[in-house]
Amino acid sequence: MQSVQKLLPIVVNLPRRLVGSFPLFVSHARNVNRSKLWSNRTLLYSTLHHGVDGVISELDTDYIVPYQKQDESFISVNNMKKLLKDSLDLSYGEIEQIVNNAGVQNIKDGTLISTVEMLIKAGIRKECFIDFPWIITLQRPQLKDKLVLLCTLNGLKDVNDFISYLRLPFLRLRKIIRNLNNEKKYASYGNRAYYFSEKLALHPYIVNKHLAKRLFVLEMPCDMFEKNLELMLKYKIDSMSILKDLWVFLYAPSIVETRLKRAKLGKKDKIKPWMIKCREPTLKRCLQLTQEKLEVLGDKQTAEEYIAERLQITVEEARAVMKRYGQVRSVRVTKIKEVFDYLLDEAGFSTLEIAQVPRILCSSLKTTKKRLEEIKKLGCHSHSLMVVCRSKLQYQAWIERWKKMNQIKETQK
Repeated sequence: MQSVQKLLPIVVNLPRRLVGSFPLFVSHARNVNRSKLWSNRTLLYSTLHHGVDGVISELDTDYIVPYQKQDESFISVNNMKKLLKDSLDLSYGEIEQIVNNAGVQNIKDGTLISTVEMLIKAGIRKECFIDFPWIITLQRPQLKDKLVLLCTLNGLKDVNDFISYLRLPFLRLRKIIRNLNNEKKYASYGNRAYYFSEKLALHPYIVNKHLAKRLFVLEMPCDMFEKNLELMLKYKIDSMSILKDLWVFLYAPSIVETRLKRAKLGKKDKIKPWMIKCREPTLKRCLQLTQEKLEVLGDKQTAEEYIAERLQITVEEARAVMKRYGQVRSVRVTKIKEVFDYLLDEAGFSTLEIAQVPRILCSSLKTTKKRLEEIKKLGCHSHSLMVVCRSKLQYQAWIERWKKMNQIKETQK
C-alpha cells in the first residue's frame, strides 16, 4: 500500500457497463488519455477485484488526473448563504450583494462558515454584514482576537458600534483602544467616540463608520479636537457635513474661527466645512456670489418668490413651474435674473412663453442669445424657446430641416 499512499486521491469513473458506478482512486496527474484508459479496461477491472497493490505499478501515469476543489468552494459559499439567510433573515438580493462585494472567491474552503458563525455568535447585526461585507473574509484567529480586544473598550455599549474597526491590523487596533481607554476625560461618555457621537447627535454606528477611515480624530490632542468641534457646532454646521469632512479638525482653532466668522459676516446661509480649508480666492468668490444673490432677492427669501414676481404669478404656481424642470432649483438667482432681463426686455418674450419652457432658465445666456439671433434671421418665431433649449445635435438638425423646408417653399413659388 506504500505506492498508493504516495499518490494524492482522485476519482476516475469507469464505464458503467464494465464496473457499474464504482470509482477507481488514482492520483497526481494531468492530460488524461482516454484511448489508453479504454484499452486498459481489463487491467482496471482486475484492480478492483484483486487489489490495488498488485497492479498499481503497472498503471501508466497518464491516467493520473488532478483533483479539482471548485465544487467544494461552491458548496462552502452556498452553505454560507444559507447560514446568513436562516440566522439574519437577509433577502436573497442582500446576500448576493454581500458575497459579491466581499470577494469570497479568493477565500480558502472551510473558513467562510466558521467566520460567519463566529460573527453571528458575537451578536453582529445584519446591517453590519451589508455595510461591511469584508467582515466575512476575516481569518478566524485574527477575528477572534479583534473581537476580544473590542470588548475591552471602556464604555462599550454595543460591539456593532465599532464593527468598522475590525479591518484595522491587530496592532493598530490595539493602539487605538489603548489610547481611548487612557482618556479619562471622556469617561462619563464612555470614550471619545461616544463623546463625538453625542455632540453630533448621531448614532455611534454612523460616527464610527467615518472615524474608522480618519483615525487621526481619535489620536489628536483633546483640546484641539474639542475646540474645533465646539466652533463648528456654534456656527451651526450640519453634523453630517462635519462627519464627511473630518480633515478640518487638523486646522488650528484660530484659523477655523477666522474662516467661520468671515462666512457668517458674508451672510452665508449654510456654512460648510470646506469653507474652512479652501483657498482664499475660492472663499472670496463664494462670499461674493452670496452678496450678489442677496442683492437680487432684496426683501424676498427664496428663488421661488423671485421667479413668481418676474413671471407675475403666485409662489405656488412658481413652484409648479420649477417642478416641471427640477434643475432650475440649482441655478443661481443671479443667472436667472440675467435670463429674465434678456428674454423679457430685449428678446420680447412674454411671461407665459417663459413659464411654458422653464428649462430656458438653465441654458447658457450666451448660447441662448446666439441661437435666438440665428432663428430670427431664418424668419422663425413660433416655439423658438423650445428649440433654443435642445441639445447641440438636435438644434442643428432642426436648423437643417427648417432650411430645407424654406428651399422647398421657394422652389414651389
